[in-house]
Amino acid sequence: MRIISGKYKGRKLKGYNVVGTRPTMDKVKESVINIIRTNIDKSICLDLFAGSGSIGFELLSNGASKCYLVDKSKVMINIIKENIYNLSIDNAFVLHGDYYKYLLYFKDMNYKFD
Repeated sequence: MRIISGKYKGRKLKGYNVVGTRPTMDKVKESVINIIRTNIDKSICLDLFAGSGSIGFELLSNGASKCYLVDKSKVMINIIKENIYNLSIDNAFVLHGDYYKYLLYFKDMNYKFD
């Protein structure tokens, strides 16, 4: 698995072969990024079922200012952290736990995402 566009284009990501995960195919990522491209720059993003973090990293690669990556799997959280380290990213924030807990937290904190 790799990042398909932007600043980190071509960089490889770990986590595509973990049992129980379904990585987003490059073609799908490319389509999503092309649809929202004009809204990515300086945005604050939430990758709620992050898996390896590939969608969040794609957004950061294309100019998002921050990305919060949430996953309930400790294995995937460790892979996300490893990917962050390998990419030398400092604007990705990893959150381990249930998605609903974090949705409530962000709502209570009046936190908005783009």
